[in-house]
Amino acid sequence: MTATDPRRVLVFGVGASGVAVAAAALSRGWQVLAVDERAEADTSAMPDGVEVRLGAVDASALADVDVVVTSPGVPPTQPLLATAVDRGVPVWSEPELAWQLNEGRSRLVAVSGTNGKTTTTEMIAACLHAPAAGNIGVPLVQVLAADTPPPVVVAELSSFQLHFCHELRPDVAALLNVADDHLDWHGGLDGYRADKARMWQAQRPEDVTVAFTADAGTVATLEAYPPPGQLVRVDDIGNDEVLQGLDLRAGGPHNLANATVAARAALAAGASVEDVRDALQAFEPGPHRLELVADRDGVRWINDSKATNPHAALAALRSFEDIVWIAGGLNKGLDFATLADDLPGRVRTVLTIGACGPELAAVARTVGVAVEEVGQLDAAVRRAAEIAVPGSTVLLAPAAASMDQFRNYAERGDVFRREVEALR
Repeated sequence: MTATDPRRVLVFGVGASGVAVAAAALSRGWQVLAVDERAEADTSAMPDGVEVRLGAVDASALADVDVVVTSPGVPPTQPLLATAVDRGVPVWSEPELAWQLNEGRSRLVAVSGTNGKTTTTEMIAACLHAPAAGNIGVPLVQVLAADTPPPVVVAELSSFQLHFCHELRPDVAALLNVADDHLDWHGGLDGYRADKARMWQAQRPEDVTVAFTADAGTVATLEAYPPPGQLVRVDDIGNDEVLQGLDLRAGGPHNLANATVAARAALAAGASVEDVRDALQAFEPGPHRLELVADRDGVRWINDSKATNPHAALAALRSFEDIVWIAGGLNKGLDFATLADDLPGRVRTVLTIGACGPELAAVARTVGVAVEEVGQLDAAVRRAAEIAVPGSTVLLAPAAASMDQFRNYAERGDVFRREVEALR
């Protein structure tokens, strides 16, 4: 079976990814059935000609289906997906479909990792003057499956998307780091690493994997699942000759690591040294990623709402001194104890918010750091203004997801920005 054969496709999920898949399938004359377990899901963006079923989904939906294309939020244990796999019905992610429909017309640079994916993807895209797509916002199928796709595409790929990738083959793959995250979805750390490694599983000997090998999780993933192509190791982030003399606007040691990986990946994909240096020098990180919201009366206010796990929060904490740290939200089953050693001498006070605030407060207390369980973000901002002194940094780096109090991390960051501006 090839992706150009007419077929009946089941699209699982009616969000942005599902809509893009349905549109691509319809444009090729395929029959499309879209399903979603949410009975009240918004289907207004779904194109005409798609059969839609909402609510409970059972195996009868697989009748006459040639392939299932699933949205990234649906776990592989979902009964319909599990039944499809058991019956030998191909299950693809949206990026896998995009790759199949591209039929080798574009070169692909893929980026993954627990943290830093979006920043690094944007950096590489700037170096290559190429579009960025995938988990970054624009569905990859919209770009790779276009009538005339770009010659080079840079794709951010999440572990969810990679799980159902089979033949997707990036010319250059970049792995940043692998830390505990989404372990319930992947069935544990081994499953998480295995899915990250799917990024390079189909590579040829001439293809390249760039890996940040100063990260222990990356090293463990490489050892368990060695790339079949060329491996470029990045570990000495302060001395890469390509970045020498640059004054990067993306601050923090983690962004220096991101930039170094981006430089090596872009060069492997054909960028010139001059283009790489110019792009990285001019690069501005996106919102909610160590975003400077205000610098007032000697106090910096930093929005890192995208730090939705302890690994990301730790990178943010290591970027500053004398911190009033606002943290908390919805814990994804992760261990906050990994943050403990970096708090004394660096964090002035921890202000906790959200459902897992008590867990973070307990960690701070074990190492003798002052903590106040504030509960709500607006109250935390007001209290931070009372605690901070000239030279302090008020840092929103929650170490947790946002869905207990906000729609997503972006709304959380927007609320933080609005509350800081209201202090004037």
